[in-house]
Amino acid sequence: MSKYQCILTGKRRSLRGALLVLLVIGLQIFLPSKAALAHATLIRAEPADGEVLTLAPSEVQLWLSEPVVTNFSSVLLLDEQNQPVLGPSIRSDAAEATVLNVTLPALKPGAYTLLWKALDESDGHFSQGFTTFSVGQNTGAPPRPSIATTSFSTLPPLLEGGLRWANFLFIASLVGALAIAQFVLTPVTAQATALAAAAQQALRQRLLRWAAACAASAWLIGLGLLAWQVASAQTGVFVGATWPVQTWLMLTQTQWGTLWLVRQALLLFVGAGIWWLTSRRQAFNSAWPFLVIAGRAVDLLIVQALSGHAISSSPNWLLALGNATVHLLAASLWMGGLIALAVIVLPTIKRGIREATAWHALNWYAFSWLAVLNVGLLIATGLFSMGQQVASLDALLTTVYGQLLLGKLSVVLLAVVCGLLNTMLVHPHLASPFARWLGRPSGWTPLRFAQLPRLIGLEVALGVLIFALTGLLTATPPPRGVEFTIAPEDITPSLGQRVGELFVTLDVTPNRPGQNLFTVRNVATQSATSTEIAQVLLHFSSPNANRDPVVAAAELAGPGLYQLTGNYLDLAGAWQIDVVTRRPGQPDTLARFNWVVAPPGVLQPVVWSKRPLNPLLTWLAGCWLFAIGLGVVGRWWRTSRPAPTSKRQPDERLLGPEAVVQPPVSP
Repeated sequence: MSKYQCILTGKRRSLRGALLVLLVIGLQIFLPSKAALAHATLIRAEPADGEVLTLAPSEVQLWLSEPVVTNFSSVLLLDEQNQPVLGPSIRSDAAEATVLNVTLPALKPGAYTLLWKALDESDGHFSQGFTTFSVGQNTGAPPRPSIATTSFSTLPPLLEGGLRWANFLFIASLVGALAIAQFVLTPVTAQATALAAAAQQALRQRLLRWAAACAASAWLIGLGLLAWQVASAQTGVFVGATWPVQTWLMLTQTQWGTLWLVRQALLLFVGAGIWWLTSRRQAFNSAWPFLVIAGRAVDLLIVQALSGHAISSSPNWLLALGNATVHLLAASLWMGGLIALAVIVLPTIKRGIREATAWHALNWYAFSWLAVLNVGLLIATGLFSMGQQVASLDALLTTVYGQLLLGKLSVVLLAVVCGLLNTMLVHPHLASPFARWLGRPSGWTPLRFAQLPRLIGLEVALGVLIFALTGLLTATPPPRGVEFTIAPEDITPSLGQRVGELFVTLDVTPNRPGQNLFTVRNVATQSATSTEIAQVLLHFSSPNANRDPVVAAAELAGPGLYQLTGNYLDLAGAWQIDVVTRRPGQPDTLARFNWVVAPPGVLQPVVWSKRPLNPLLTWLAGCWLFAIGLGVVGRWWRTSRPAPTSKRQPDERLLGPEAVVQPPVSP
């Protein structure tokens, strides 16, 4: 078998292996499973925040943005002297996982602050905040509590970020090492001599041991993440159970605990399976044992995606899950593979290059195309995820999550530049267009080939920094709420429009999620043939909620004045309110109002823009993905044709002349 046949055989095997892996990924991504959510925030409270009540309430209801675990949620009631009030408790309601029902003791007149802390059902993030109310007309404002609420302007704890960074780093290194072993290492059976085959088998074994070590390290990091979760449940002003009881409840009564158990089991299986592969002295003739183990590594990425921010309760949560999984897979194959290459493969080749003549260790073309493909997928899936997590340009520039994301994007661009320089050094023909553009001679490269190890080291360091920023991002609440898309001028106390013979106005007070007073005024014009009104109906529908419209009839409160009180606007953001006026002998008059409900708290002014980013970024991601598809098809079409006799040879500067496979000599 000649050198070119060896390379072609390796490419064909890599292509078959890649197709098998993609088939496994496709089947596993589209298996039905429950969506994961992240960072619960307070949507509304009843009594409303800051409301002054005549009578003391017996219960407070808190509507949160995500399902929470009642057993891990707690409340603390403070009076106007900031002293705890005994007696409040949480009443569980399995039918309303997003609502905390707080039963209150008998309260005296005064101002009160209710602190709450809740555990998200799926990803295990703890969120906390407060709401205030007063009993009696002559009470003062409640004091501001001294606890830190879930904020978009606060960095997450560095210990949590460090644990998440190590988790991403080891899992990516595990998946990247498996990819290098399958797609980049030249098959042992394709080596020209027995000595080269033995050297290649030793290199493969060393790489698999590295993958097993990464699996073991990730398993230990999982224990640290569990300890952090239990510790978080016992911090602050809230009293938790003992550590053993809290740990057991965390694992058995939360979705985060279920995902954690699955994650640890997958790491044990993958680590043990890889170690079993390393115990085999002979190379496998079939790729199925390896693919079974690698498939469980893909399962590990799916579990990781389910535990992150990317999955939401939107109807397209399955698309979001697939996008998050492919994003993690692309990052692992690129940076995890580069780490394995820098830590294990290149040092081994350098030490053994004089010992095994005719040893062709790597398929550099396969590694280059693997890196290029995954960088492209990383950009496409990153744009889509960014559109899901960052609501607007203001959210990107004024929040910690957005600033961390911008930092991550900058580091990714630097790593891409380093990767491009590395590719041009390994494949000098790729620098030809730049050489012609700069007027350089043929064979010019941006840097000297001797600087390749430093560039690879720099790219690896940037990859480690990318994983560190990712760890901080996953511990930070994403600014995807409607408060980042609503400008103060969008909130209007009253709207009016002329419809036929009537001028209809609509007022909503206080125009917050929860109980509101709706006031409709119908004023007839001079040309009206009939001013008698039989009924006024209000239709409420929200483009952000997947449910049927609600219809309610307003009551007559005066000449041409109709009022309605109720909890019809339960979400902040855009609503459509249709006012239907019915008159005897006349067709119904429809006045359509595009209404905006103010979110809780103080609405921030526009800094740059609050226009939603999701449509633009989703469109860019689709265009980029289409371009990747065209590139893959074009590459496949070129490689499927018979190779010319003047096929480009591997760069001998990298492995040395002795490392290039020589055709076997016939006896």
